[in-house]
Amino acid sequence: GAGGFIGAHFIAELLHNSTHSVIALVHKFTSVAYLTTVVGSPYAPERMTIRTGDITDHTKMLSLVRSYNIKVIAHFAAQPIVSIAEADPIETTRSNILGTLTLLEIARREKVTILVMSTDKVYGNVIDATIDTPLNPQDFYGLTKTSVDQFAQYYHKYFDTRVLIVRSCNMYGFDLNPSRLIPSIILDCMSGKDPTIKAPLSREAQSASYPKIFPARQFVYVGDAVAAIRMYLMIVSI
Repeated sequence: GAGGFIGAHFIAELLHNSTHSVIALVHKFTSVAYLTTVVGSPYAPERMTIRTGDITDHTKMLSLVRSYNIKVIAHFAAQPIVSIAEADPIETTRSNILGTLTLLEIARREKVTILVMSTDKVYGNVIDATIDTPLNPQDFYGLTKTSVDQFAQYYHKYFDTRVLIVRSCNMYGFDLNPSRLIPSIILDCMSGKDPTIKAPLSREAQSASYPKIFPARQFVYVGDAVAAIRMYLMIVSI
């Protein structure tokens, strides 16, 4: 997930505030521009190797772990858009669940630590959830992430795999995607438009089977989040 929002910021955090080298896996090279923009220039190419691949490709993922003698897998890859998950549940399942299972199995066999990026969507529409809040996903994306969360815990408990799980709320920060909530509001204000908090639902989305909009969201600044994740990894895995 190196080409994604959180993954790119996490790599920037590692390169700027640690001495670790990074193998940055992107699904397609079209994601590289965002990654290098977030990391900054110069982006320490001697410490960051960019490779492409699909996390469901067990053979390629295993080859990367062995070739680069990887000690920690930081897994941020996912299909995170709720509306896309609802529209294409099969592909979302393949990416989110099968992809994570592939990496968990490699971590188990190769005895490496794996950090699995989860989400507060596993709790459903809950603000200020804690680790003791019951899991209660309210949309298909949350359902896949809850499954991933449970698989990760299983690998840790029964296979003794070194698994770390992070359940975060929404993040904001430097982002090239103007459709996200905070960037879109800022752009509306800058252009003199009335900010749109949430576009009206389509007739299909208003059906009883579609999750209802919950009018509250919790955000954390992405720089603070990835710094906390880096410290979590350093404390727990080293």
